[in-house]
Amino acid sequence: MQELDKYEHKQHRGRPQKYDWNAWLSPGTRRIQQGIDFEASIGSMENLIRKTASRKKVKLSVYRETATNSLVLVVKKENDEDPVSVNPPVDSPTMEGT
Repeated sequence: MQELDKYEHKQHRGRPQKYDWNAWLSPGTRRIQQGIDFEASIGSMENLIRKTASRKKVKLSVYRETATNSLVLVVKKENDEDPVSVNPPVDSPTMEGT
């Protein structure tokens, strides 16, 4: 048996995060693209984002861009009471290039 003066227990809480949720769910607008930022289907990823945001109490809107296999995330600041002012329709050409 070995006597120890000090031991630091490294606590593991499940597997490491696959996605950078802190960056994705911080206030602002960002586009994530299938095959680059995630591998899941668009529908599965949209569902995962909504569930994660709900669990973290983050208000957001998610828009699909099927032409680019992308999701656009519009995350509100914590103190915003009104709905997101940017509400483009699905596959809006105005979202291209932003």
